[in-house]
Amino acid sequence: MSASPDIFGHRNHLCLVQRGIFHTSLSFKTKVPDYNKIGNLYKGFYFKHKAIPATSHEASVKWVKPQGDCIKINCDASWLKESGKAGLGFVARNDCGDVLLSGARAECYTCSPLEAETKAILWTTNHANNKGYSKVIFESDSMCLVNALQKGTTLLQVASIFEQITCNSLAFRLCTWSFVKRDGNKVAHSIANWALGCNGEIILEEASRLCYLALHALQHRGQEGAGIVTATPDGILKSVTGVGLVSEVFNQSKLDQLPGDNAIGHVRYSTAGQSMLKNVQPFVAGYRFGRVGVAHNGNLVNYQTLRDELEENGSIFGTSSDTEVVLHLIAISKQRPFFLRIVEACEKLKGAYSMVFITEDKLVAVRDPYGFRPLVMGRRSNGAVVFASETCALDLIEAKYEREVNPGEVLIVDKDGIQSLCLMPHFEPKSCIFEHIYFALPNSVVFGKSVYESRRRFGEILATESPVDCDVVIAVPDSGVVAAIGYANKAGVPFQQGLIRSHYVGRTFIEPSQRIRDFGVKLKLSPVRAVLEGKRVVVVDDSIVRGTTSSKIVRLLKEAGAKEVHMRIASPPIIASCYYGVDTPSPNELISNRMSVEEIREFIGCDSLAFLEIDSLKRMLAEDSPNFCYACFSGKYPVLPSGIVKKVGDSVDDGLNASIDAIDGGWLQGSEDQNVDDGLDLKAEEQDDKVTV
Repeated sequence: MSASPDIFGHRNHLCLVQRGIFHTSLSFKTKVPDYNKIGNLYKGFYFKHKAIPATSHEASVKWVKPQGDCIKINCDASWLKESGKAGLGFVARNDCGDVLLSGARAECYTCSPLEAETKAILWTTNHANNKGYSKVIFESDSMCLVNALQKGTTLLQVASIFEQITCNSLAFRLCTWSFVKRDGNKVAHSIANWALGCNGEIILEEASRLCYLALHALQHRGQEGAGIVTATPDGILKSVTGVGLVSEVFNQSKLDQLPGDNAIGHVRYSTAGQSMLKNVQPFVAGYRFGRVGVAHNGNLVNYQTLRDELEENGSIFGTSSDTEVVLHLIAISKQRPFFLRIVEACEKLKGAYSMVFITEDKLVAVRDPYGFRPLVMGRRSNGAVVFASETCALDLIEAKYEREVNPGEVLIVDKDGIQSLCLMPHFEPKSCIFEHIYFALPNSVVFGKSVYESRRRFGEILATESPVDCDVVIAVPDSGVVAAIGYANKAGVPFQQGLIRSHYVGRTFIEPSQRIRDFGVKLKLSPVRAVLEGKRVVVVDDSIVRGTTSSKIVRLLKEAGAKEVHMRIASPPIIASCYYGVDTPSPNELISNRMSVEEIREFIGCDSLAFLEIDSLKRMLAEDSPNFCYACFSGKYPVLPSGIVKKVGDSVDDGLNASIDAIDGGWLQGSEDQNVDDGLDLKAEEQDDKVTV
């Protein structure tokens, strides 16, 4: 699944994200044959027998585990004499016996069983090469083929296929051919028989590998940490988490530790807190009926109240994470089955949450009744179900976007299919407008709308309502690019790259180190003098938060020779903090809350400044306008926070000189028109908000 889900301290994104955590959480349910029903695959035989050496060529009656870090791949073929149709099958397993990859392929015509078996071996070596396996044992129950491959001879009947197999084998660091009797090749044989009823080719990958790729697509939502949890075929939850980019946390050996056809994943944006590794989601916790993994995107505005109640009843908390509250509520629930525990827990939550859960046999996706944070559902061609924060995660793994998870909806995915329940109360949706302004990639569809089209329209509106004589339009990359294109097209002025972004540093709000932020603009943006010198420049950005980044950009452009610099902002002024998973600074740090537009213009040093008017934004959204949350622009909150609320979420901080408290997991006072009578104790909550339970 994906729990994008931006999938997944602070809030995360599915495929999950959060502030001190920007997570992206994903979850997957892959559709695979039930191997336990087609032979003694998993539990019956491969743990009971002593492994043979990887170089042994002796015939084995039972399937046995390979030694060391070798991958053993069994392949077989079935052949119909009457039609010549062949079914090919293979299954790849690691030294623990976990299935890493399997596949089925239907061949319309082969002239003999020998040709079918040879094609099965060739097809299997192709996929082993594509997966990057280096030390491989290929096992077949065709003795003549194995003998020929071991001796390096060629069978004349299939000489051309043999030549291709030999070429493929050279790509492996270690390639061994082994004969096994039919009892030791049952799984591959069963898949081959199954393939006779198929058309084309079906590759059944582990969910963790799909999750890994989808997290790559969501890397923009968090760069500080990543994690994946899978449910193994025998019902054990396995987890790998780490600090860094997805490519730094996971490699082939790490993914080999995550077998199974269910998985959830998460990428994280961290704050400056301590113990970063233990704050990386997904979290896994045990309770009396088993274990559960969770990835969360959002922010609970009644977290402290719920925590106080749980502690009064004996619950012991090890973290300051609001996600831990959810786990405690699930653990104390008396509802059965499991998904009703989730429903009962969510009925007590207030605020924003898109969450994905994994158990030994189920995936559950849930979205809050207001739909603050995004969560979409897709499906791969083989039936695998995917949930993610953004559709860009679906695109990479070739999953077709089907729909959003509806506000207040609970989706349960298991071996029986998908069950949809709308058990929570329905309110008017209040989706986060900042997904379209800043967070999401332009190629994503979020809340049912193209992010690219929204940003292009923002730029066109700015050009219409706030025109200025200029020679060139440039963007603050990357989130300002599409709006700048819209502005330039509408104004009839060339759009050029006046600022070059270094993609080796990360987006402004991603870097958690205050020392880096002090000179972050120069690290990330380089002006192009040939575009700017002597020109009247319109520069389009997505938003202004504190104003310090904008002032440095204006200075960069003028130092590069720009004659005039006109700032156009593709969002209304931000005047209020967000409590729903967007980490904005406190109101007194927001420049638009303290200054007029003219005062801001003077502060940042540009020649003119204009924002997208909120009324214009609503007119552009037309009939969907009431379904979005504009609290950061208006101060009117759909769900009023009470008392003090943990300041967590996806950071939109553009200030490079703010105090560390402004970007850490601090506390925000609730809405002024709320009665603050909870008497909440901060309890020295100084650690990151998201921690392992």
